Amino acid sequence: MEGESSSHLFFSCNVARQLYQKIARWWELDLVDFYSYDDWILWLSSLRLTKGIKSVLEGVFYVAWWALWKFRNVVIFGSSKPRLELIFDEVVLKSFSWVSSRCNGSIDWCIWLKCPFSLTL
Repeated sequence: MEGESSSHLFFSCNVARQLYQKIARWWELDLVDFYSYDDWILWLSSLRLTKGIKSVLEGVFYVAWWALWKFRNVVIFGSSKPRLELIFDEVVLKSFSWVSSRCNGSIDWCIWLKCPFSLTL
């Protein structure tokens, strides 16, 4: 991982791209390739979602970036091999916890799993 940049880690590597595909499928969104934070912001701002739901999706991506960073650190510094297939599950769970606490626990887990874009905030 010598010479790895944050741009590569968060936008170009296969692990990140696979994770974003899963998030897009979960949110029923068309995903374009973005190669930088600026590209991602342009994509996010182009989405036809309410301000509140867009804010929730933004939070999901922040959780995804945290999960990618954590995964990378375990790969480099950990004594056990992390499980790639669990990253998306962690993003769903941690982002639910974040959104739920911001909304005083009024978010339904089943709605979160099936169609988070339909939440009433």
